[in-house]
Amino acid sequence: MGGTVKIFKKCAPNGRVYVYMGKREFVSCDGAVEPINGVVNIQDHHDTLKGRRVYVQLVITFRHGREEEETMGLSFKKELILDRVQVFPPEKRDSEETKLQSRLIQKLGEGAMPFTLNFPDLA
Repeated sequence: MGGTVKIFKKCAPNGRVYVYMGKREFVSCDGAVEPINGVVNIQDHHDTLKGRRVYVQLVITFRHGREEEETMGLSFKKELILDRVQVFPPEKRDSEETKLQSRLIQKLGEGAMPFTLNFPDLA
């Protein structure tokens, strides 16, 4: 008898792109952070993409100031892109699929593409 696994799912506003992840909080232990594994599922990916590329990014946001002070389009935050991976069309990958990724791909079908993002060593 298998245990249950919680999957976090996020959908794009148009309802065609979904991101599935097993974790959404990552903690640094002794200077190392485990990689971020997930699956991107694109509904009707042949019709939706039409030769376009799909990327997954690891972005962190530094917020300084309060949210109430953000008026007239003035925002007090900075974003940093730490890692970026092209998921469609698939590039050759160094890492193998995790058990979670392979199960999700099997369940979601041909529009599902796995990704792995890594934090930099000094992050």
